[in-house]
Amino acid sequence: MDKYTANFMIIDDDPINNLICTKVIEMTCPGTTVYSFTDTREALSLLISDYLERGSKLLTVFLDINMPLMNGWEVLDRINEYSDQMKSQMKIYVLSSSIYHDDKDRSSREPLIADFISKPLTQSILREIVVAEQMLL
Repeated sequence: MDKYTANFMIIDDDPINNLICTKVIEMTCPGTTVYSFTDTREALSLLISDYLERGSKLLTVFLDINMPLMNGWEVLDRINEYSDQMKSQMKIYVLSSSIYHDDKDRSSREPLIADFISKPLTQSILREIVVAEQMLL
């Protein structure tokens, strides 16, 4: 795949899923930066302090819904408080094993969510995302 200019962030309390996602991203989009977090607070901190305030390039976020401390919906609530400029630098995909129809419905109504993806992330799905996002750049 051609060089992809966005960075990636995985926010999921499951370190095995994060490792799988990281490997899929690295194989599909070599040379991109992958941030992986099991702690939602650390992820939000990076979004504000180290990433978005510097005016970085597009960030593709894979966000789990069911997590302790702060679930994916609460993470989205926090992100919704960010400036429009900061939010415009993100494409957020729910990456979840949730089988609840309500989660899929809510995802489709949430303006910040680009799509709901069932785990696991695959190279095929990632290629579709990359192609779609490159068309927007």
